[in-house]
Amino acid sequence: MRVCVLTVGRSAFSQPLYGKEAASLQRAGNAVTIIAPCLASEDPADPTTNPLGIRVVPLMRMGWGTRREKLKALPRLLRLALRERADVYQAMELQSLLVGAIVKLLTRARLVYDAREHYPLAIAVNSRRGPVATRLIYAVFWLLEALLIRLFVDHAFAVDRGCLERFQRFGRPASLLTNYPRLAFAPAELPSRQERPADRPFHLLYTGFTRRRVAVVETIKAVALLRDAGIPVRATFLGLVDDEPFVRECREAIAALGVEDRVRLVGRVGPAEVRRYLAEADCGSLLYHPTPYTEYVTHPVKLFEYMAWGLPVICSNLPNMSRFVRDGEYGLVVDPRDPADIAAAITRLVRDPSLAARFSANGRRAFLERHHWEVLEPGYVGVFAQLAPDEARSGPAGVERAESGALPGD
Repeated sequence: MRVCVLTVGRSAFSQPLYGKEAASLQRAGNAVTIIAPCLASEDPADPTTNPLGIRVVPLMRMGWGTRREKLKALPRLLRLALRERADVYQAMELQSLLVGAIVKLLTRARLVYDAREHYPLAIAVNSRRGPVATRLIYAVFWLLEALLIRLFVDHAFAVDRGCLERFQRFGRPASLLTNYPRLAFAPAELPSRQERPADRPFHLLYTGFTRRRVAVVETIKAVALLRDAGIPVRATFLGLVDDEPFVRECREAIAALGVEDRVRLVGRVGPAEVRRYLAEADCGSLLYHPTPYTEYVTHPVKLFEYMAWGLPVICSNLPNMSRFVRDGEYGLVVDPRDPADIAAAITRLVRDPSLAARFSANGRRAFLERHHWEVLEPGYVGVFAQLAPDEARSGPAGVERAESGALPGD
């Protein structure tokens, strides 16, 4: 069966798309094509970039596409998609879903929507408009997504139960597909964090987008408080930076508090570098300010990456995220707006290594037993087998559970 994946919002070689979903579909015997942006350093013909040999059609070259660039790329995405004549198209976000709907209308191919986040909410919040405009933008894109799903989508994958319930109300088959990393993301053995030398600072790590909704300035102030209390701590913010004015504010706070040797804003690095930072860290940060978007988010992928590497987490007291962390005993919950509260949580982990070790063991065990991609893979591939043309249909195990609204392991 020919499967074509469409996206304007992520690199063709991003791990959620290339390393998990496309790889699983290929292993199941499907001919997979990805039409997606490629970073300037990514060459689809280079085996080091494309070790799986998946067919990749570059949509555009980018450092990181702006909203305007993504919109301008949609006509080209449509042209390239129509050329593929695939049996099933998978759209990775709302913009590519619109293209997928047109392709289905013209070709009668099957269409899968893989929503890795609550897109109407994300689009509205990231528009950075006032409250009235934000609500209007949300309503418009909520309606657009609802119409596209109801009229064109054959199966929708939802990143969390909130999205799943919403999709099911639209009357189309939907399944839960949580943001779990691959099992291989976890190291075979954890670093010996209990043996950290007394003079080595405790290392707090954040991975992901560095944006205003992340409690960066509050963490910087917490590090300064800990320095004044004689507790050596350093903090690293790792990942893409797309808000330069905010980054300048963060650097000004670092300089004003004199913690240049304790706080680093690293920016985007490759997968090998991410693993190195995870190995060096003592704790993972899930510190987000309360916003309509962050209050909704339940399972950011970084949470499971921290768990895979045995990192206790310090998490904001947001309802969905903190409930998961508290129930599993994976870390501590704090007020992200209060540097003193953040500093107190770090102090607990520094002074009570047995508590940190318990959080580490709980998270690592939960990841290895039930929070990794291989638990979800049979149901994900099974949905595509069910959508295959009659002559290619094989009906593997896992399809019935996917249709019921939950994949194995959830």
